[in-house]
Amino acid sequence: MLNTYHGFPNSGLDIQQADLVRCRFVVRYKEQDFRLEHSPTVLSVYFGPHAEPAGLIKCGSSSSGAIWSYGRCIGDFSQEPDGNYYVTRINANFLEPEATVQADPVMYLLNSLLETCSPLKRQSQ
Repeated sequence: MLNTYHGFPNSGLDIQQADLVRCRFVVRYKEQDFRLEHSPTVLSVYFGPHAEPAGLIKCGSSSSGAIWSYGRCIGDFSQEPDGNYYVTRINANFLEPEATVQADPVMYLLNSLLETCSPLKRQSQ
């Protein structure tokens, strides 16, 4: 039974639906539903009623890649040999090394979408 994604202990991320064959999931995080679709190199995150992905995580290698929100690159991530992920924020197309945080790329993207790109905020733009 899949009801909690164990990759993020105590994260509050719950799997609501899972299609393991097609690699599609509906997850609930902070009372919002997200639809995730996974391909070999991209995780697409759909938020709200939009047909296009709100965010993407594109893998450049098996341990690094980029985080995209509404067509804008917001972070670069890497996984260290100890298994921890580190995300470096990108602002105005520039890496901000002083803004590097230890965070899972999926959680970083979901939090970014909730903070800056909620469906209600996007509708008012």
